[in-house]
Amino acid sequence: MFKRTKLAVGLSAVCGGVLLSASTLALAQQQLERVEITGSSIKRIDAQTALPVTIIRREDIERSGATSVTELIQRLPAMQGFIAASDSVNGGGGGTTTASIHGLGSNYTLVLLNGRRLAPANSGTLVNLEAIPLAAVERVEVLTDGASAIYGADAIAGVVNFILKKNSTEGDISITGSLPEHSGGKSYKISATKGFGDLDKDRFNVLFSASYEKQDAIKASERDFAKTGIVPFSADGRNLSLFLTSSNSVPGNVVLTTPDGLDTAAFYSPYLQANGNCPPLHVTRGAVCRFDFSSQVDILPETERSSFFTSGRFKINDSATLFGEAVLSRFDSKPRYAPPAQPGLYLTGALYDRHVLPNLGAFGFAPGDIEPTVDRGGNPNLAPTMNVRVFDAGPRADNYRTDTIHLALGAEGTISNIDYTASYVHSENRFKDEALSGYMSKNFFDSVIANDTYDPLGNTAGQSAGVLAPGVLRQTLDESKSTLDLVNLRGSTSIGTLAGGDIGLGFGGEFGRQTYSDTPSAILQGTNKLQPGFTDAIIGGGGGALPFDSKRDQAGIFGEVVLPVLKTLEVTGALR
Repeated sequence: MFKRTKLAVGLSAVCGGVLLSASTLALAQQQLERVEITGSSIKRIDAQTALPVTIIRREDIERSGATSVTELIQRLPAMQGFIAASDSVNGGGGGTTTASIHGLGSNYTLVLLNGRRLAPANSGTLVNLEAIPLAAVERVEVLTDGASAIYGADAIAGVVNFILKKNSTEGDISITGSLPEHSGGKSYKISATKGFGDLDKDRFNVLFSASYEKQDAIKASERDFAKTGIVPFSADGRNLSLFLTSSNSVPGNVVLTTPDGLDTAAFYSPYLQANGNCPPLHVTRGAVCRFDFSSQVDILPETERSSFFTSGRFKINDSATLFGEAVLSRFDSKPRYAPPAQPGLYLTGALYDRHVLPNLGAFGFAPGDIEPTVDRGGNPNLAPTMNVRVFDAGPRADNYRTDTIHLALGAEGTISNIDYTASYVHSENRFKDEALSGYMSKNFFDSVIANDTYDPLGNTAGQSAGVLAPGVLRQTLDESKSTLDLVNLRGSTSIGTLAGGDIGLGFGGEFGRQTYSDTPSAILQGTNKLQPGFTDAIIGGGGGALPFDSKRDQAGIFGEVVLPVLKTLEVTGALR
């Protein structure tokens, strides 16, 4: 049994963590206006509810020190299994961050804006938190219990509802910045908000809010704990080491096979054989130079966000109010990670003569003991190959851009003793992946090896940048668009009384259409059958992607009842 009390939850940064506190408000602070709490469609005289709702108010947000919606929400103890900003490291995540309650997954945690749905970031229900401007948020209500009977199957884990500012005439300008003790990671943010008109006195209110923020990257090389993948440690009296390195090196390593295919004849670095040591950023492991790729990534990507929010409300009379709101935001995430690795490339005859023949004796072989190169009639399954790191194409870097448009129009008020809200929502989420550096055309890469203008087994880092530059891709790799159009009508009323108060009845329905399309570039599609005559592919990324578009309609009706049997006992039921 739950004790029905109002809860206010505050966040404060304590030694890099979050401290949650709850306090019971006095009954004298009860609001006379009926309000709707996340997880229920029934408006009440006050916000008391048996539902486990955490309320994070504006003052709590400011005390928390959070600089983004993602940072604020993912600090909550109930959030587990979400997509974090760190998932963009090494190219994952696409700049998307999410909420996930109790580890059930982001697709089962519903994210709302002013109680209304947003367009997802994919073809399902996953909402990108980076699309929501923190500067415009008045409070956040987090329901940590299932609410699928009210909202649908995507609320099985719970609901996160961002309530934006409204009916305010205050003006506010805020400038914040962060300067870490070590290099990298600087950030700053500026926001401004101003409202005009008092809804009760002037019968209208218009509010504007805009913000801009910038976060600099932190390179792995700028932090001692991340600057290398070789980390020695001790356990149970033994000296051990984490050894995160790659045999895809610069210059590359060679793999030789005997003609019978029974054994690898040699695996070695021509550079190490010629110089007696490995080049910078490498370590020696037997006859091989291994690349310390961990030093090349960003442990925090560079990000930039611009957002604008406006809302308007017009009070027709005491029983009807028209409202409209618009949210526009652009979020750019620019992760940087290691230059592309190319294992298993065939050696040309020229590379064989230059880097294999002089070293065969060191491994106890004669030329006839090794399978010839493919261009000299060798078996492709046994021919000499090389593992190469295309360092001079630059570090792979993307710009993941997310543009969000969210529009809502509607009316709310009272007819007889029924509180109602009717709304129409149009929401869009556009995503674009732009290649900034590191990715290459495979046709170009193969051609500079074949004509011997690029020597991947001899040239060290920095010697081939000019040769490879024309083949580096700087283009849009992928684009997707998600839209949601939704009409919603809901109402609530009192249908009697019990010992604990009024019996509440809620009801409503909605109809929506969701679309999703994905358009990978020709080079990201590679040589699949939908690209007749296209023979190129991408080095440093995946291939064979397929374009598609999809659409689905959704409709639902629901009902809810609240029975306050006693002051301390409430029975609820809902059906969708």
